[in-house]
Amino acid sequence: MTSNIIKANIMVALMYPASFYTSSLSSILWIGLSMISITVLTYQSPELGGWNKHQLFAVQGVYSIILGTMYFMFGENFKKLIRLINKGDLDLLLTKPVDSQFLVSVGENKIHQLSRVLGGIILLTYALSALHVNVGIRDIIQFLFFMLLSCIIIYSIWFLLVTLTIWLTNLFNIDELFTHLTGLSRYPLEVFRYLNRYLFYLVLPLVIITSVPTQIILKKPDLWLMIAAVLVAGILFFCSRMFWFFALKFYTSASS
Repeated sequence: MTSNIIKANIMVALMYPASFYTSSLSSILWIGLSMISITVLTYQSPELGGWNKHQLFAVQGVYSIILGTMYFMFGENFKKLIRLINKGDLDLLLTKPVDSQFLVSVGENKIHQLSRVLGGIILLTYALSALHVNVGIRDIIQFLFFMLLSCIIIYSIWFLLVTLTIWLTNLFNIDELFTHLTGLSRYPLEVFRYLNRYLFYLVLPLVIITSVPTQIILKKPDLWLMIAAVLVAGILFFCSRMFWFFALKFYTSASS
């Protein structure tokens, strides 16, 4: 089912090649600008929170892969969900004999975001090469597993925010809020060590999104952070489901 949806969206994207290529180019330029900002930050001081320039490039590469994947899979669907909630037209999906959270999460894909994923892979590969890190099969498997957990964390946070629109129907800037929140994960955990303890724990779920997979692929894993990633992913996904079904009790359709 998912593969058919992706194929259909690829065909739609190719019907408007100018828009597709422009969006893809902007995604690649965004990665380039991020590299420039990291280079500027590390020009005077060779390290930021104990991470050198190429290690920060690796963090940025992981960030681009994860965010590109998430926007590819869910970006357009969550925008559509907000519109359906605002118009009270969610009924059609809710009456289908399929899990409603799954239905509202899939259906359309932002194909141009794959260029962001590809750019992230290239940047990560360059960083690993510059750092002379030899990656084995075991490292790749662990890396992919924690990348999946990071995607679950981001999906859960994003879905929780979107679900709020059942009550806050005028909240149209969820995308901007989500972008600002996930922007914190562009930096390694050590950058936030000097925060107030409560603020540190508040940003922890966002920061481990990129920190844990990057640490694994750079072969300097933190066992406690790995455990935290598993727990945070499980708890947030469970909360997103419970909160969704709770919120649906307050949903008002257009026909009500």
